[in-house]
Amino acid sequence: MKINSQVKEELKKYLQTKLDEDKKNVEIVAPYPFGSEDIEMVKKEFPDIAHMEMHVTVDSSILAGIIIKIGTKMIDLSLQGELQSLKHTLYEIT
Repeated sequence: MKINSQVKEELKKYLQTKLDEDKKNVEIVAPYPFGSEDIEMVKKEFPDIAHMEMHVTVDSSILAGIIIKIGTKMIDLSLQGELQSLKHTLYEIT
């Protein structure tokens, strides 16, 4: 099946636009609703994302810490993430 070259180019432009938008937005997953003080703390700790638009999602399954999502990248600073990392390290040692 051949794809029309014009449709292909439009799809490329659309996907590039979506990727660029995702790089401007940051999703923070936290165990509780964030206030302005919490957001300022994140901006202070991570100055590279301070200029981006931040959206906070509450996930009660996170016991402590936060997860930061920027586009397709994820920084897991949650307690569960740290425990998983420790678990993998222990399995590598044994």
